[in-house]
Parts: sequence; C-alpha cells; structure tokens
Amino acid sequence: MLCLVLVSTMSFYVVTGLVIVISICLEYFCSILQIIKKKPHAPTGAVEIDANEHIYAHPKCVDKLQDHREFGVKTIFEAIENGLKLGGDRPHFSFRSSSDQPFQSYSHK
Repeated sequence: MLCLVLVSTMSFYVVTGLVIVISICLEYFCSILQIIKKKPHAPTGAVEIDANEHIYAHPKCVDKLQDHREFGVKTIFEAIENGLKLGGDRPHFSFRSSSDQPFQSYSHK
C-alpha cells in the first residue's frame, strides 16, 4: 500500500514537472515567433546624397536643404543656438575618418 502511494506521488511530481517544462518551452518559442513576424522599421538614418564626396543628409533634407529663414536665424551663431535649443543634450556634430568607420560625435557640453 505504501509503495503504491509513493509511486503515485512520484508520478504526480514527474507529470507536473513535465507540464511546467513544456509550458516554458512553448512560451519561449511563441515569443521567438512574435519577434520573427514583426516587420522591420524603415531606416531613419542619414542618406548619402553625394557618392563621390560621401556627403550625408537627413532623410527630410534629401531633395532640398531647409531654409534658414524658417527658423528666424540670421547668423551661424544663431543657427547653432537654435540647434542647441531644439536638440537638447544630444550631440550636434559628428564626423568619421573614413566611410568604413563609425561616426564620432562632439557635444556642446
């Protein structure tokens, strides 16, 4: 009788453990499928507008540059001040030594 109770208890624990492991695996695989099904975002980085000189521009400025009169600035200093006001603490000037290296940024602080 005692042996039957032990076998019954052990089988209960084994089945419970299997159910937990299987449910964790199913949740993991479902989350991977959700990641795979998501559409990639459109790139919002700089667009190369001159292949010879490797000049890049913001996607909104590919066709034409923005007119400085829209911002109410008359000097370069006022343009920089306006950029600092709009950009906050983000870096404002970036460069790279060659096209195969990442950009390095200067900050105004």
